[in-house]
Amino acid sequence: MKNFFLTIIIFLLVLRISAMEIEFNQAKAKVIKPPVDRTIKKGEVLKMTIEKNKAYKIYGYFMSYRFKNNKISGRKFNPSRGTVKFYDTYLKTDELYFYGLEESKIKITEGKMEERIIKEGENFIYNIKSNNNIAAYFYNPFKEIAKIEYDFLKNGESVSEAPLKWRSYELDKGESKRYVWEVNADEVLVKSRKNRVLVKIGHPFEDI
Repeated sequence: MKNFFLTIIIFLLVLRISAMEIEFNQAKAKVIKPPVDRTIKKGEVLKMTIEKNKAYKIYGYFMSYRFKNNKISGRKFNPSRGTVKFYDTYLKTDELYFYGLEESKIKITEGKMEERIIKEGENFIYNIKSNNNIAAYFYNPFKEIAKIEYDFLKNGESVSEAPLKWRSYELDKGESKRYVWEVNADEVLVKSRKNRVLVKIGHPFEDI
């Protein structure tokens, strides 16, 4: 019973922190660039620019905010003492802000991905380096609805287990899809069936 009430208290505390709205002065933020391994003080604000073809591992206890063109562009990260794997495109989030809730460690490392926009009828082919932890991110920054499909190939032949209807979908403006795959294949093939879409694929978290 004691453990039950303790769990409830922790859960309510997490909900309270998750709903917390913190105002901070962006102009006073200190600029950081990976790799980062330092202390963030209580009330301190740090800012990091999101680069093309990059993904990040972020560790620490703080509030994190996505920004695009100096405006909030998505949900904030709730504080935790674990690691967040971040691979949004710079077209959706160009800066991350970190607000220190207490003095704690912040660690950020970066890895590489391949990222580009493909037009209707174009393909994006990614050569798989390892069959595990293939990160993929699809995003539509345009007003026209995009339609894409993906396939896994081995020796030039499809080895996808899921039917095409589960590997094909439409994305409205601002919509995205993200995956981490484990497949026995040597290529990922992404096709744009309608309009333009951003494709970002890689193994960014294996060595960082």
